[in-house]
Amino acid sequence: MEVIIKTQTPKTPEVKIVDNILSIKGRGMPDNSKEYWDGIFKWLDKHIPSIIKQQNDFILDFSIEYFNIPFSKYCLDFLKYFEKLTIDENFKVSIVWNYEENDEDMLEAGKDFQAIFNMPFNLKLIEET
Repeated sequence: MEVIIKTQTPKTPEVKIVDNILSIKGRGMPDNSKEYWDGIFKWLDKHIPSIIKQQNDFILDFSIEYFNIPFSKYCLDFLKYFEKLTIDENFKVSIVWNYEENDEDMLEAGKDFQAIFNMPFNLKLIEET
């Protein structure tokens, strides 16, 4: 099963689900971060109960090239949303934060998020594209 929740644009990442992996890939600097993320949260609120029933575990896979401060704030809310599911629904969620070797900013952002959340968090070095 593949579901594209948001298509990628020059300013926004693609958000899609394939099996038990929700991936966010691309640049995070939408003109209106609230509107962008509200669409994702609405989709999740509608579909997450059936996803929880179908999946034993779930992976959030981030491959972000760049994001601005408003996007970062909503990304934080997004991770809080899933952390709450791990507590309230006993839903197993792990995070993969991909970063390129020379991208210290993305590595540091991943480390910052890792320090905040109580979910398995894998900082994964990937080859530069």
